[in-house]
Amino acid sequence: MPQGKHSRLQRKLTERINHTCENNHTCENNHTCENNHISENSPTPEGSPTSPNAPIPADRAEAFPELRCTFGGRSIVPDIAVFRHSRIPTDQNGDIADAFALPPDWTIEILPPNQSTTKVIDNILHCLQNGCEMGWLLDPAERSVTAYPKDQQPIHLSNPNAILPVPTFATALDLTVAQLFGWLQSRNS
Repeated sequence: MPQGKHSRLQRKLTERINHTCENNHTCENNHTCENNHISENSPTPEGSPTSPNAPIPADRAEAFPELRCTFGGRSIVPDIAVFRHSRIPTDQNGDIADAFALPPDWTIEILPPNQSTTKVIDNILHCLQNGCEMGWLLDPAERSVTAYPKDQQPIHLSNPNAILPVPTFATALDLTVAQLFGWLQSRNS
C-alpha cells in the first residue's frame, strides 16, 4: 500500500513528465515550441504544431499512475507507466482504451520502505525484455535512482547533482536527483 513519500513522488513525477512530454516542449522536427501554453482562444494556423487539429508529434508522451499493463504473459502495475502518444491504445470511438495490452515505453517504480527490490526489478526487466526503452527504480530511503536503459548496464545515481537519464522522447525533462527527492520536503509541495 503506497504511503506518503511514495504518493508524493508518484504525483509530482507524473505531473512533471506530463507537463514536459504531453503538453509542449518538443514539436515537429525537434524544434522547441515558441508558445508552450496555448489557451482555447489563441488563434493558431490549421495544421501548425500548436493547432488543436495538428497531428501529434511522434515524441509526445503521457504518464499514467498505477496503470495495469498486460504483455509477455503477465500483468504488471508500475507506479508510473509512460507511453508515447502514438502507442496509447484507443477504443472504437477514438477514446483512450481501458485495457493496455502492451509494455510502457518508460516504467518507473518507487521502492516502498521495508520491501525487497527483487519484485520491482523483475517488473522493470520484464518491461525492458518486451520493448520498454527505460526503467527507473526510485529509492526514497537512500535518495537514489537506478536507471535501466534498454540494452545497457543499469546506472545507479545518488549524487544530488546527477542529472537523471531519460528516454529519447523525454529529453526535455531535465531533472536531478536532488530535485526529485526535494519534492519530499513539505515546503516544496
